[in-house]
Amino acid sequence: TRQWKRKRSKREGTNREREEQTKEEKGKKEKRNRGIESGKENEILKGRREKEVTEEKKNVVMKGERERKSKVTDEIMKGECKIHKGKEEW
Repeated sequence: TRQWKRKRSKREGTNREREEQTKEEKGKKEKRNRGIESGKENEILKGRREKEVTEEKKNVVMKGERERKSKVTDEIMKGECKIHKGKEEW
């Protein structure tokens, strides 16, 4: 029975070591996967942010264009526009 106990304890020791190794490997894999996932998420978020920024820029430009056009039309209506002063289109 002593030999049997010795063998068993040896086996359990190796099992424990093996379990620890698998835990470590799993942890490493999870970390790696998390890193990959977070990288993908960051890229997606970055793309979204870039889209939002371009949309904002477009909106600002369009707003500026609209304001400029309305200002010009107002000047033309009043007759203060330097370009259209002689021409009365309205």
